Amino acid sequence: MMLPRLPALNIGTDICDARRILRLLAGKAGLRFVQRVLTKEELSLDGSKKVIAAIANKPTTFKLPLKRGKDLDPLFLTSFRALEKAAQYMAGRWAAKEAVQKAYNIRRMSLHDIEIKTKSQIFPGSEPRVPPLLEQEQEEPEQNTDSKSAANPLDSEQNSEQKPDPLTEKLETMTGSGPPVAVIKGHGIYEDVYASISISHDGGYAIASCIVDNSWPKRLQHEEPNKNESDVD
Repeated sequence: MMLPRLPALNIGTDICDARRILRLLAGKAGLRFVQRVLTKEELSLDGSKKVIAAIANKPTTFKLPLKRGKDLDPLFLTSFRALEKAAQYMAGRWAAKEAVQKAYNIRRMSLHDIEIKTKSQIFPGSEPRVPPLLEQEQEEPEQNTDSKSAANPLDSEQNSEQKPDPLTEKLETMTGSGPPVAVIKGHGIYEDVYASISISHDGGYAIASCIVDNSWPKRLQHEEPNKNESDVD
């Protein structure tokens, strides 16, 4: 009896406690932990820079769990909240890379073999797809044939320049910086593999899922000169 053939697509999921990451970032080895998880290219991204800044400006002494009260210094709370956001960011990155390792299990990978970026960061200039409902709003509104607007065409042009485009605002709200994408680095031996990532945060936890084509990537081969052609005059 022949067994059914499974599809090449694999799914991986991982969950991470952001409170555990917060303790790591608050400790002496916080920066070392970030450098262990993120690659050099990831460290140059805006989100990673905020994490490094939060570690540099973290409160000197505090105990977890933090007891919030009216007696806490506002500057202390500001730096602590920045550290909490940094922990959520790193928990999402950790869970995402662990999910990639579970989904793409045909080769051994370290955390530095995986980069989590947005689509716009990987492919600069790529524009988000306009949802169908917003495409209808992109149509020009009916022109007002009022005598006042016709008498002052310059005023109407100035007003149109000052008003923000509602379509652009909705796109920025809905798409943000774009969905996260995992890049599995081939390091010049194999082609890079791209995987779809979903990261969510809730209740102090970060959960990430990955879906990827689990087939072997194309091996990069350097072209060698053809000896037969070089011998011909």
